[in-house]
Amino acid sequence: MARVRRWQSHGNVSDAKEHPARHEATQSRQHHHGLLRRWPPSAPPSAHPVFRRQAGIEILTQVVAAQAGPYNIRVNCIAPETILTERNKQRIPEAQLAALVDLHPIKRLGTPEDVACAALFLASDDAAWITGIVLDVAGGAVMVR
Repeated sequence: MARVRRWQSHGNVSDAKEHPARHEATQSRQHHHGLLRRWPPSAPPSAHPVFRRQAGIEILTQVVAAQAGPYNIRVNCIAPETILTERNKQRIPEAQLAALVDLHPIKRLGTPEDVACAALFLASDDAAWITGIVLDVAGGAVMVR
């Protein structure tokens, strides 16, 4: 019964005295003046959710590739940057498009054909020895970040 009560009193002051680490974690996850604080506070900026998600996708690709490899199945991931689709042409203002182009060493935005060519390459026999990678179809933008 004590264990159940301890979990129910997870954020109480008495619980904070008995279990300071658990209390600190609970407090760090709570809202602070309407903003969520980073937990742990010492986490580097690279622990931003976007970077963690990208790392998770890369690890997932590698794990699935390792598991599927013995069956001669290749697993890769394509990571496109800004792709100039018809919808993006309509919705992104010209000034912003120009700014996006300037961010890329190859001074243009990607096209759906660029992504399709990467997919065709990875699916072809020319890529028969490639598995477990994340292919950045980004016009070099990942190099300059």
